[in-house]
Amino acid sequence: MHARGRGFTLIELIVASSITAMVTAATVLMLGNMAAGRERVDREARLHEQARAGMRAVVGALRNAHRATDRQDWLLEGVGDAPTGQAPQDRVRFYTVTHRRLRPEHPESDVHEVEFYLQPVEGEQLLVLHRRTDPARNDPPDGGGVVEQIARQVISFELLYFDGVEWHPQWEAQQQGWPLAVQATLVFAAEVGSPPRRFTRIVNFPHRASEGVPGGSGTGAGGE
Repeated sequence: MHARGRGFTLIELIVASSITAMVTAATVLMLGNMAAGRERVDREARLHEQARAGMRAVVGALRNAHRATDRQDWLLEGVGDAPTGQAPQDRVRFYTVTHRRLRPEHPESDVHEVEFYLQPVEGEQLLVLHRRTDPARNDPPDGGGVVEQIARQVISFELLYFDGVEWHPQWEAQQQGWPLAVQATLVFAAEVGSPPRRFTRIVNFPHRASEGVPGGSGTGAGGE
């Protein structure tokens, strides 16, 4: 007589199904973690490049700063702002020379008033670096122009001004002159609680011997 083939018992089927379910769940979890990790890396890379671009915008505008011959037309106002228990949230306003057109349908000067500052934005965990550009050169107190968000997830924005002797946390508009250098520092994080990243750049403003220190004229300056 031939022996009959033996099939799977109910218990064996249950065990096999359980093992298959566990392997499938582990695979799905692993793939989900890999996707989440890749998304975090991509997000951090985007924010890193955005912060780098924001710093380039600040440095580029400072390098092309307009320092008019007429002292009445000078503008550099740096406000040091560090709320109690918080990181610096500075603000700087000056004229810069640029060929970037913001409103092609309207007349624009090639000398724009620019302002960089931090401000909270709804839906953002940290602060956002803003750039306000006024291409019309209207008389104060105009304060208009186009506002752009140029860097997100910013922890602090700090500017220091060197007068040839020491660094100052602010530069008053009525000082009737320019510092010899401006140091800008931008600190950002991909997420709240994640390790901060820091960019620091120095822009020099060399002065002619006849101008004295501090002071200055002409257009544009220096490097990092």
